[in-house]
Amino acid sequence: MRPAPLLVAIALVPALVGRAAAYVRTTTSTGTPVEWRGRCAELNLGAEQHPDFRHDRLRPLLERAIGNWSQPTDACTALSLTLVAGERARLRPMRDHLNTISWRLPGHCDDPAHHEDEVCEAPQAAAVTTVFYIDKPGDPNDGELLEVDVVINAAHNQFTDGDGGPDGALDLESVVTHELGHVLGLTHTCYTSSGRPAPQDELAARIPNCFPSISLPSAVTEATMYNFISPGETFSRDPLENEVEGICAIYADHPGTCRGEPAGCGCRSGRFGAGLVLPLLLASLLLVLRRKPCKRPS
Repeated sequence: MRPAPLLVAIALVPALVGRAAAYVRTTTSTGTPVEWRGRCAELNLGAEQHPDFRHDRLRPLLERAIGNWSQPTDACTALSLTLVAGERARLRPMRDHLNTISWRLPGHCDDPAHHEDEVCEAPQAAAVTTVFYIDKPGDPNDGELLEVDVVINAAHNQFTDGDGGPDGALDLESVVTHELGHVLGLTHTCYTSSGRPAPQDELAARIPNCFPSISLPSAVTEATMYNFISPGETFSRDPLENEVEGICAIYADHPGTCRGEPAGCGCRSGRFGAGLVLPLLLASLLLVLRRKPCKRPS
């Protein structure tokens, strides 16, 4: 059975002004944190190429984004996030034992066949990450992260790598670094919609509502996992200290080894019954604001 995407609903809660933000983990429907249960997660690059970011230009940027997480956590975790050689053709995120990062190019959403694609239904998203995991309360594998598919939304946004680019372009390294936070099991630092209780951070405190953004503490808005990015901003390239501590806390003493499966860790086919694997759709939203870049705390 092919699982249907689940769009995260976000409830309205008062902003917690002045409280330092703590890292926030993606969880199952019953609150089990989502994580890789092995030590490696391999990303395959999609075959489709952006005309301004051919693979020989894109690969070094992706490697830098991976390094933005792996370098500060190398001493504390056995988890390995790598970009593998070669490319994979992908039409849309699906449970196929391949972790991928791919483009949706200009004109993609003009085709009626794509109107229900993730970036066409969320045109304001700079990128969308679909996370597949086991959601089965009581099962020892509950919360095991199985697969991730990252889609960069060039159908509605323009990007730069810091070397020129059109006016209003978003920093691609910042966008990818944010999405890799989702790949590793983190979620956003504030909450944007109603329907469910607000998520909790690792200190069991409810995270704040994203609006009004002026009420949010800098530790929320300057985090790599903050939900919004404006043109010209690059500080999301560098995870905050608490976000690095989060990855260390999740993976420092994690058991298991890389199983050698095509999708990296935790992805053996035939192991999961129908209904056990659910995807979580995580949209990194673009908010075009004329706000001054913030200085990151030391």
